[in-house]
Order: sequence, then C-alpha cells, then structure tokens
Amino acid sequence: MEHSLVENKIIVQQAYYGELNKGHACLANSIDNPDLISQLITFTDRPDALIPGIELTPFFSGMALLTYYVFMKTFPDASATRAGMVFTHVLIINQNDIDAINNLDDIFSHFVDTVPGERTGIDTLHIDVSEKKYVSSFEFQPKFIQEIINSFLGEVSPILFSGDDDSFQLVLQKIWNIPVVELRKRMKFRTSFTPSDIEDRNDLTIVSIQKEFLPKWSDRPVIQSENNELVEIVSHAESFFLGNKKDNPFYLFLVDLNVNLSNISNYKQIDKVFNHLSSIDKLEDADSLRQNIRVLSLISPSSIDGVEIKGKFIKRLDELVNMGLETNIKALRNINWSAFTDGEINVKQILSDFIIRELSKNTQFQLELIVGLFDIAFNEQEKTFWHTTIRDAFKQATSTSKIAIFKNIWKILDYSEETLLINIFTLIPYTTGSESSLLDNIPAVVQEKTSKTIVSIFKDRKWYLLHAEILLRHMEIINALKSQLKLEEKEKFDKSIGVKYIVEKLGDNQLIDLTLSTCDNKLIQITVDRILKKKSLLKELNVDIPCWLNIWSSTLKHTKSITEGIEGNEQKVVDSILDLIIAENPVPEIIIELIATSIYSDISNYKNRDKCWVKIPSKYRVLFLNSTATGIIKKYLLDEVDVALIETSLVDVISSDSFITNYLYEHRENIEAVIKVYDGFLTLKDHFLSDYVKYYSKSITKEQSIELGILVNKKKFKQTARIIYDKSKKNDSFKISFEYCKNLVNLKFMEKVWSGNRKSNFSQPSVNYKNNNKKELYMTKGLPTVVILTAIQEEYNAVRMHLKDINDADKNNTSYELGIFEFEGTEIANVIIRECGAKNTIAAQETERAIQYFKPNCMFFVGIAGSRKPNDFSVGDVIFPEKIYSYEGGKSEENSFKARPDLAGVSYSLLELAKKERRKEDWKVLIKKKLKKPVKANLGIIASGDKIVEHYNSGIGNILTEHFNDTSVVEMEGFGFANAAGRQGDETSDILIGIVRGISDVIGQPQENGKEDQADRRPDGVKGLASDTAAAFAFWLILKTYQNK
Repeated sequence: MEHSLVENKIIVQQAYYGELNKGHACLANSIDNPDLISQLITFTDRPDALIPGIELTPFFSGMALLTYYVFMKTFPDASATRAGMVFTHVLIINQNDIDAINNLDDIFSHFVDTVPGERTGIDTLHIDVSEKKYVSSFEFQPKFIQEIINSFLGEVSPILFSGDDDSFQLVLQKIWNIPVVELRKRMKFRTSFTPSDIEDRNDLTIVSIQKEFLPKWSDRPVIQSENNELVEIVSHAESFFLGNKKDNPFYLFLVDLNVNLSNISNYKQIDKVFNHLSSIDKLEDADSLRQNIRVLSLISPSSIDGVEIKGKFIKRLDELVNMGLETNIKALRNINWSAFTDGEINVKQILSDFIIRELSKNTQFQLELIVGLFDIAFNEQEKTFWHTTIRDAFKQATSTSKIAIFKNIWKILDYSEETLLINIFTLIPYTTGSESSLLDNIPAVVQEKTSKTIVSIFKDRKWYLLHAEILLRHMEIINALKSQLKLEEKEKFDKSIGVKYIVEKLGDNQLIDLTLSTCDNKLIQITVDRILKKKSLLKELNVDIPCWLNIWSSTLKHTKSITEGIEGNEQKVVDSILDLIIAENPVPEIIIELIATSIYSDISNYKNRDKCWVKIPSKYRVLFLNSTATGIIKKYLLDEVDVALIETSLVDVISSDSFITNYLYEHRENIEAVIKVYDGFLTLKDHFLSDYVKYYSKSITKEQSIELGILVNKKKFKQTARIIYDKSKKNDSFKISFEYCKNLVNLKFMEKVWSGNRKSNFSQPSVNYKNNNKKELYMTKGLPTVVILTAIQEEYNAVRMHLKDINDADKNNTSYELGIFEFEGTEIANVIIRECGAKNTIAAQETERAIQYFKPNCMFFVGIAGSRKPNDFSVGDVIFPEKIYSYEGGKSEENSFKARPDLAGVSYSLLELAKKERRKEDWKVLIKKKLKKPVKANLGIIASGDKIVEHYNSGIGNILTEHFNDTSVVEMEGFGFANAAGRQGDETSDILIGIVRGISDVIGQPQENGKEDQADRRPDGVKGLASDTAAAFAFWLILKTYQNK
C-alpha cells in the first residue's frame, strides 16, 4: 500500500458498527474492503458480557489489521432493541501513514461524541496533520505516566490502566510518541471487563478498565489515573521514551551500540546495561554482569559496534572471575561472543584461567562446579569453543606436577560418573610424569566404583604403579600381587614396576612363600634382591624345592660365595645338593661350580661319595676329585680311613703326577707325611720321591730315616735310593735310610770307598776346567741340548722346577743353569736356562749369545703374556704362536700411523706338534701347581713390542685393532727372540725354535655401555699360574720331540 499523505493530509476511512437485525454488524463504511469490514465485526463489539448492575461507559480500541491501523470508539447503544448492544465508530488509516501522526488528538477529535441518530451515508475524511505536533515535558510527568512508561519498558504485557477518557488518551499519546515509529504498528489497545477475557492475549499493549470493573482485577496490578502527582523524570531511558533524544546519554548509548530501536522487548534490559555501565568498576553482582553481556550480544551483534562499551563489560567479567565472584561459568557458554572484539579469545583466556585456578586450589575447591563444567564439555551435543577451552585448560593443568592440581583431580574422578571419568582421562597426558603425580597425590580412600573404572584405564596405559596401588586399596595384598603379575607377565623385569611396588609392601616370609608357590621368575629375581640385602633369609633354604634352587642359584651369581647366608648349614646343604646330583635331579651349574671351587668340594665325609663321581659333571669332576683326594689323604694321615676302601677314582687322582707333585710341595718340610702316603698308595712314582728327598732341607729323625729306607727298599725306588746316598754324604740323618736301601744303588769305586769311610770329604765335580779362563760343561751324552730363555723371575722359577741335577753353567760372566729334564725316570734332554730380562732387543741379544755359547738343538722362549681376546685366551691358558708381529714398525704422519709390520715365526715341526698336543689333556700332568680353574692350550697370533698394553682402546691398542686385529696376545720379547733365532748361518740353522706363553692378565676391554670392564683382569698369584702352565706345555713339547730319539 502506498503512502496516502497529500499536502500534509492523510486519508482516513470511516465505518459504523452496531445493531443490525438484532445482531452486531457493519452499518456503514467509506472503504471498499470486504475482508477488513468483516474482521472488524469482532473487534467493534464489546469484549465480554456486561456485569449486571454496571453501566458501560464509552471506551477506545486500536490495532493494526491487515494493511491498516484502525482506531475505534465504542458506546453503549441505549436505542438498540436488545440490551447490551454497542455502537462503534471506526477510523481506518493506511499503516504507511501512521508515522505522520504525532498528535493522536488529530484522530480522536474526529470520533462522534454520542451515538448518532443517522447511521448511514458516511464519507472519507482528509485530516491535516501538518502543524499539530505533540509537545511533552521531559522533566516532569504525572506519576501514572511514569508507571506506564516503566511497565512498557519492563515488557509488561498487557499494561492495565484505569482512568477517564482524557487520561487514557494521554497514556496512549505517550506510548504513541515513543521515538521508535515502528513500534506504533505493534501497538494494540482495548478495554476489558474481567481478567478472563484477556487470558493468553500476549499481543495487547494496554488495556483500559472501567472504574466500576476494578473489583474484578483486585489480584492484578492496575495503573490508575488518580495517581497523578507530578514526578521528576531522571531516567535517561524514560526521558528517551518520552521523546527526548537530544544530548540523551541513553540515546547515544543506543547509537554507539547500533541497537535496533524498534525492538521494544529489550529496552528494559538495555536500560539496566546502561545504568551498570556508569559504575561498571564497582559492579559485583555476577549474575547482573553476565546478563548485561548477554543483552549486549543480542542488541549489538556486530563486534565493530560499541567496542569500548563491550570491552568494559568483558574486563569486569575477567575481574569478577579472578575475584571468585563469578563462578557460574556454565552460563557463559550460550552467549554470542562473536559480538565482542576478540570475544572468543578473551573468554577462552578467562575460562582457562578459571579452570586452572580452581584446580590449583588447596582449599575451597569447587568440586561440583568443575565436574559440572566437564560434564557439559563432554556431553553437550552442540560443541563450541567454550567446550574445547575447558578440555584444553584441563590438559594444560595436568601437564604440570602441582600437588594441589592432582589432589583435586582425584576428587573429580571420585565424584564423576563412569562415562565422565573415562572422558576426563582422555585429557590427562599419557606420560609417566602424570602417573607419578597421580600416585603421589592419591587420597587415602578411593571409591570402589571409581577404582573399577580407572583400573582398566591404568591397565591400558601401562600405568603399572597406579594399577598396583588401586589393587592394594581393594584387594588382599597377595591377590593384588597375583593380579599385577598377570598384567605384567609379558613385560621385562625392569619394566615390571607395579609388581615391584606391591612386593615392597610384602614381608619377607610372605614374599618367599608366594615365590615358592608360584615360582614366578620375576618374584624369584625380587626375592634374590631381597636376600642380597638380607642374607639371613637363606636360613630357610630347602634345596629339595626346585624353586628354592632357582632362588639360591640366582643369588650365587651375585655373591659368588657358596657359604654366604647359610652359615652353620653349609655342609648339610652341600650334602643335599649331592643327593640331588646322584638322583639326577636338575641342579643349576653355578651351584656345582661354586661348590667345586670351595672347601666343600672335599666330599670325603659324604656318605654316598662313591656314587657321585659318574654323576658330577665332567667339567667340575676333577676339582671335586682333587679336593676330596686331599681330604682323604688328611684322614688317612690321621688313620681315619682304610686305603683299601678308597674308591678307584680317588686313588687314581692321588696317584697322579700333578696331585703328588702338589702334595710333596705342600709337605716339603714334613717327610713323615710323605712316607706314610707313599707307603699306603702303591702306584706312586720313584722320581717324584727322589726329587722330594733331594730338596728336603731338614734333618730327619732316626725313626723317619728307618721308615724312609724301608719304604724305598720295599718299593725298589732306585732313583730315590741314589738320592738318599747323595743326601747322606751331606746330612748324616739320611745315613740310616741308605743302609736300608743301599742294595738298590750301583756305587762306583770311589763311592764305595766313601761309603765305607763316612768321614771322608768326597765331592763329585760337575765341571772340568781345561784352563783357567774357560769352563767346560759336563752334559749327559746322547741327550739333545735345549735352551730356554725367560724374561722375569716367576717364569724362570717355573721352568727350573722341571729340571734335576741343576748346576751353574755361566759363560763369560753371564749366568746360566744346566739341568736334566726327566720324565717318568727317563732323561729327555739337557736344558740350559736363563732369565734374560724384558724387551725384544734384549731377547734378540740373549738369543744370539746363547746360540753361540751352547749350539742348542732346540730353543724356547717361555713366559707370560696379556690376552687381547679373553674369549679366546683367558687367565692361565697357553698360546703357541702361528706367527709373531712386530707392531712398532711404521710411519707416523700428522693424523695417522701407517704400519710397516715385520713378521717372525717358529719352527714348522714344533708348530705342527703344538697343534696336535693342544687338543689333549696329557700335557697338564707337568703342571706343578694345583689348578683352581680349567686351562687350555691353543694356537694363535702374538703381537710383540716394547710397550705394555693396558687397554684395548689405548694408543697401541688402536694400532693393533686397525693393523693387526687378528692378534690374540701381546708380549715384549717373542719377535726379538724368533727373529734372532731364525737368522742363523749353516752351523746353527737347524735349531728348532718355539715360543710358549701363559696368559697372566687380560687387557682392558671396551664395553657397550662405555664403562670400564671391572672384572678381575689380573687375579692374585696369576703370574705364577701363567708361568707354570707355559712351562708345562713347553716341556711337554720337548718331551714329545725327543722322547723316542
């Protein structure tokens, strides 16, 4: 519909409604609009039945209908044929023209004053609205007008008013003149008789109530015109609605926010926001502030509008949250934060700070509030940044290790339902740090329902410590441990921290009982650790229980002591182990090994000893046999054992060369013990006793002399008899012995003379002096000559022990000794020995000198060396070299060393012989000292130089690795010796050359973890051991070379 305003006049159509044919209908009209005329029938009638006894007075109505706005004045019609009939005069205005109407009196003045007699022939009106603007005071108004405005702003619908026509017209004028013209179209007013006729009528703006009808409205607030005293208008909003825009702060406030002024429903709230703005820094009512922010987001949805105003409210929100005055964080999620500059960013920070601050509280933690926030954050269907921020803030909080945070997390977990609890755990970092923080701050009591849920989470996350702690809260400790063991069964021991955690709370007996009942490997290891700290726990050891055996054997790998922890029960335990071995029950090797190398390897008192020898592993049988043989001998010396009852295995050991050699050495000053053993054991050899007597340093008693002579004579020991004869010449205590065995000695003429005259000073020269300057050696004819050089005293002593009839053989002021090497009574070789000192140059000089002096058939360098490859050669082992490197030749450049190696070798025949004999055990009969560990002989490669190599990664060690990596052993003389011995002319070119080294130490080895290998690389007495094994193998090669020649 177009605007009808022409020359400041608007077109107003008219209509009359009243009684027609005893009904209410349109009587006359000036507008051709049947729909409008028809719809007006309802609105022009009275609203309800009249209350008896009350006379109706004229009343006004108005509303938008179709494209028109209609004003109506209704009168009671006394001329009607029916009681209660009314007459209504209707003025109809185009809706587009109502903005031109400022003074409603321009309209109301055209209503009829009374019911007209003539009700037909009505015409269109043209009303001038140009100079009739309504002027109102902005400062003072009747009280009822202020009440009307406030009710209107307060969204009271409908406003109830009672007053005369003039007062009602004034009210309508005030509402009509609100500065928002668009509101006029929504204005709807009418009269009402009782509350029932406006029930559920939310479209009414204001309802007039005739004074006589007021008793029916006693329970409703009705504004009355009688309250007409003038009041001052101080509210900017009220002033604005009275039409004041000029310099009105409220209006400027609306403009700044770019508020849609036609939306009357928000004005009351807008007024509150406006009033709070002036004192925003003092506003402490969080609900009001939050509502203000919500209103701002609705009335000013663009972030570019009202930036400063909105910023003040956001700032105050942050302050109230920080002050703890705003805790209804949930209410913030439904606000349109896009209406604010950086609204989401600011609220995210406020929300995040709030969550972290709450979680960090030591006291007054708002548990229900936080749980409620998490519940919404996870379970609300429509997610926004608000929900994400809560989750992110929780993640941020749990990434720290603050005690208060994790104490509060436990409160949250214990308060939450299962689904929420599971969701919350998705925010806790999947780290051991989180597990530790939760464990450190776990409360004294955790609800069972919570435990059932989180124990599965801990299981999935492999948070074994927390899992274990929760099990302990709700299960017996044994059951908890069994459950934890099952959970961690696939984990390596060092990862089974939950099991260890529970075990820490077990008593010693509980731990041992559970370990024995389950024989779980992890529990065994933990039990071992417990035993290592408290050795007395082994007092309960029962080796008949396989699991106890496993525990004990694992402990022994650490202690290396068979007695530690079982003091007082050692023999009983060892006997039980032997019972198991005889019964062929499994016994861990470490137990057998440690028994074999302890004093308990002497099983001479064990009742089933004879059954052991075929059951004890061959690897350790020799050690048991040697130790038990020693024990048997001791018992024999005390007359506690009958030789006839000793099992063959032990007799064979006692009769062995190595055992009797050691026995004679140990009893080197106790001849009576030697005589008794030789008397009891039939297979002992003559030459060992002869050596013993020869070097016996003490005098013997008459009884001992008689026993010795009888023994030698009985056994027909010719060598010993001869030595007794020689001994008796210098030691009278042996003369009686000789008398008992002299029949075994073939004396030469002069010896017979001496023998007949005991007082003569007869001596047998070992050398013959052909002149004053040169000394000729008397060597046994028919025997080869062998020269053996050594570097140090231990080596020299080990070699010397294999010789008899030793005499000085000095040459040119250089010390040598000459002796006979004999095996089982047969002389094998003349052997010349010298301790020459260390280093290759010295060895070369001494080799050349010895060759020139003695023209030997064979020459050996015998001594000790360091193993570079302990897996190939360990302490006590013997190496015969395939070749010998000189590693020091080369060219040293700025950052590198370029090797120029030199090479020496041994005689092919000796190399082949060594290759064959190394595989056998026979050579070990020549070892003089008792072995405490197995040893072997083998071929290998030697590197020789003048440096002592202490570590694999030393300077020389690195040269060896780079240029001579096949080297097994390092020493300091072999190359000089072999090189000099091999460079001979025709006269001496057929010398057999050999080098034998015993391993005395292992050079420091590199480790994967970068740490130095702390194993004992040079045990006590090892030089003697290495020298002894080297000498034994060297003499064995001499024996095998010349035995049948």
